[in-house]
Amino acid sequence: MWNVIITLTTVGYGDYSPQTNFGRIIGILTAFWGVFFVSLFVVALTNTLDLEESELRAFILLRRLFTRRTLKENACKMIQSRYIIRMEEKKEPSKRDIVKIRQN
Repeated sequence: MWNVIITLTTVGYGDYSPQTNFGRIIGILTAFWGVFFVSLFVVALTNTLDLEESELRAFILLRRLFTRRTLKENACKMIQSRYIIRMEEKKEPSKRDIVKIRQN
């Protein structure tokens, strides 16, 4: 039972362990007390870092604006690249046109 409780509380076995039942009870209580304080710290930290509703709305708005700006930039780049490709196609005659010219 001692090994199970110490493993569950992630204390570890260490080099020294209590030999008496009273010492093991104190060790178990200390291990659970440590787990309690760590979980209390995690809950407090989570509540501190959690966004309030107004902060969350501002974050969502900023994310939408960033996404919209990125979408506009990508659309502009796509239009520009398509325009450049079309201009290059007009400059150079296609292979079919070259074959027709040679046949005539």
